Amino acid sequence: PYYVSSPGTSVVEETAAEWMLELLGLPDNAGVGFTSGAQEAIYTALITARNSLLQKAGWDVATQGLYNAPRIHVVVSDQIHSTIKRALSMIGIGVSDIKTIPTDNNLRILPEYLPEILEQCDGPTLVCAQAGCIDSGAFDPFEEIAEHVKAHPNAWLHVDGAIGLWSAVIDEQKHLLKGIEKADSWDTDGHKWFNMPYDSGMVIVRDASLLATAMGGNSMGDYL
Repeated sequence: PYYVSSPGTSVVEETAAEWMLELLGLPDNAGVGFTSGAQEAIYTALITARNSLLQKAGWDVATQGLYNAPRIHVVVSDQIHSTIKRALSMIGIGVSDIKTIPTDNNLRILPEYLPEILEQCDGPTLVCAQAGCIDSGAFDPFEEIAEHVKAHPNAWLHVDGAIGLWSAVIDEQKHLLKGIEKADSWDTDGHKWFNMPYDSGMVIVRDASLLATAMGGNSMGDYL
């Protein structure tokens, strides 16, 4: 491959990305970005989701901006972490009319409510689930959620795995993540389970080209 600058650093990062995808059991051709933390990773993933959803709806954010863009519906757990809401506010989607999915006594999404909620979403739709609820440690039922999201004509599934995505490396806990590989994007953070410094977030997007375009793209010039 051709590197604009710092080829050594680029190869190190690519190698680390390959290791992480293998370790976490995620698609080996996914795009990976290392960030300053989970908040930045979520922000990056949701920007990519926003741009992709609107592109499918015939709207190019990079050239047309957000004025008069199609509305993006947002569907989340009623236990969604504040970092998701903060990212939605930062990228121009807002939080005033988020649709919430009820959870059980362990704060896990009840997937049977999702089809009815998705029926109310007549356009681009962003769905967020959690691997490791901050208050209970619960993992949402990714298999069922992914199937419902897949049935929608234009939807994106993001999994916030800042706390629990690392369960993928533990044989006794891998079952908690069943179906997570069917999502469109994920985030995680090394400073929680591994007590690493804060600057150890990671964003992963199934379609690497969407991540690259959202965070730079040809319109930004050769320098970037």
